[in-house]
Amino acid sequence: MPAPSARRLRAAPPLVALAVLVAVVVVGLVLAAHPRIGISEQEGMRALARVHAPALDALARGADRVFDTIGSAILMLALAAVAGLRGRSVAEAVRMLRCLGAPWLVYQGVKLLVARPRPAAVAAERGLVELPGTFSFPSGHTMCAALVMAGLVLLTGRGARRIVLVVLGAAVVLTVAWSRVYLGVHHPSDVLASMALAPALVAASTALVGRPRVSASRRARGAPQASRPR
Repeated sequence: MPAPSARRLRAAPPLVALAVLVAVVVVGLVLAAHPRIGISEQEGMRALARVHAPALDALARGADRVFDTIGSAILMLALAAVAGLRGRSVAEAVRMLRCLGAPWLVYQGVKLLVARPRPAAVAAERGLVELPGTFSFPSGHTMCAALVMAGLVLLTGRGARRIVLVVLGAAVVLTVAWSRVYLGVHHPSDVLASMALAPALVAASTALVGRPRVSASRRARGAPQASRPR
């Protein structure tokens, strides 16, 4: 039986994630019920769009392609495959899929529940990409980028490499978030919601199902393993 302190420590991420989830849903419902807030956001989006260049257009379009549904699915499956190979177990691949897949399913539920329309007028004015037919809140591309980068961090051992990867991951997520607003397909609040929701949900799913093993060699050497939830 885990010590009471260990149980409390393991319960903290799910509780924090629940609080973040409730806050995001409430904010989303308020935004959907008051379209004037979205109109104010769209004015800021138009101001951002005035600062444009071919290089920025290409960067935004690239982020749109890499972290769309198909691209993100491929990247997450690749992370699961790497986890399985490094852990020398199919169970580790499944563990990675559970760590990333559960947050993605929760995001889908929030999107359907809030049902906020996209800023169609701004996207049409920009004309850089086709407006997706899904709802706007929260941002799927931003969510997927955060999940992919979180998966990379989960595969990285402790130390300087993880710090570098966390910084790089934050830069990637911020770039994708900017691109969604720049392209006119998301309100700023949409991407902020994903940036708050993704890390909280990944921390919760990791606490519940266990972090994928970085390497099977630790097990072979008899190194102590962190207790996993049963």
